[in-house]
Amino acid sequence: IYNSKKIYGNREPKTVQDLINEALPEYGWLIDEEINYVNHLNGYNSIIEDLEFAKDCLSELSKIRIDERKTGNPKSRLIKRAFFTNSIITYARCFNYTKKNGRISISHNEFKKEFPENVNITADDLINFHNYIMDLRNKFIAHADQNVFETNRAYIEFKFEDMYLKSTFANLSVSMFSFDETQLINFMKLIEFLMINLENKKKLLTEKVKNEIGNEKLLGLASKIVKND
Repeated sequence: IYNSKKIYGNREPKTVQDLINEALPEYGWLIDEEINYVNHLNGYNSIIEDLEFAKDCLSELSKIRIDERKTGNPKSRLIKRAFFTNSIITYARCFNYTKKNGRISISHNEFKKEFPENVNITADDLINFHNYIMDLRNKFIAHADQNVFETNRAYIEFKFEDMYLKSTFANLSVSMFSFDETQLINFMKLIEFLMINLENKKKLLTEKVKNEIGNEKLLGLASKIVKND
């Protein structure tokens, strides 16, 4: 059995470690990170949580789209932009290589592993859409490279006032902080496939960690923790 518990808190005055210590069950033991496979297990749990958050952002965008269609009233541009950018940034960081002692990353090669048969999308389709999302992150969201998602153009507007021709300088700013309906569906499929794949890996790693600790040590730890109560 594998349970999961999420904790959210402000940065001050408590640290992340303070929150972990408070949330640890009475008879719980934080697994030593020096034990083989534990860091990988923690990394997969963290990546799965990021993917869940990205999926939640897309779900909220989908709800907004449905509500706007029903009511004809546009929702807050800031809220839609926040869900859009957060879904992309959080998804992309699962694939970004981190420096020493940072979290593990995953590769787009995950899409070709254990790909299910008889589905209406191929592994190559997922990789192509993955590359599209990474381009959004690298060229548009996180950086200001030349891209097809935004543009700013200065222009001059001419106008007659009292027989005089006047000119005014202005600016047109165009940014596409949105997905169309097909893209939303494809992004959700992308994330769901990854989550299934990583959950399967997590199960295998959990067994490896359990074997590394050994039944004898587990029994010893349990006896010691209960006895100290």
